[in-house]
Amino acid sequence: MKQVILLRNACPLCKGDVRGNKELKFHCANCNILFERRHLTGKLPIRKEGKPARGQVKKLMPIVASLLGNKLHATNCPFAKNIKARNRLGFSTVAEARKNKNFRLCRCLK
Repeated sequence: MKQVILLRNACPLCKGDVRGNKELKFHCANCNILFERRHLTGKLPIRKEGKPARGQVKKLMPIVASLLGNKLHATNCPFAKNIKARNRLGFSTVAEARKNKNFRLCRCLK
């Protein structure tokens, strides 16, 4: 099984996230269209989905959000614990998170 790569803001139509790999095509869930790699606008993959490599250490970030959601959570928030690892984004500050996307604050951060 080939490893799936996530490219943020790479869809040429809606600037949404696309998933795929180099051998097959990339899929945009917003547009529901398959693209070849050469048609995408993203330069480098943000992260590879799947299990982390053995011995890989995850850096703890105090602020987390979901790729699919629009709210920021503290890492100890009960809602943040429901975010799957493959959909989790980590940020060091709220300001850094809001540069990428206009996230709203969860009640744990208010």
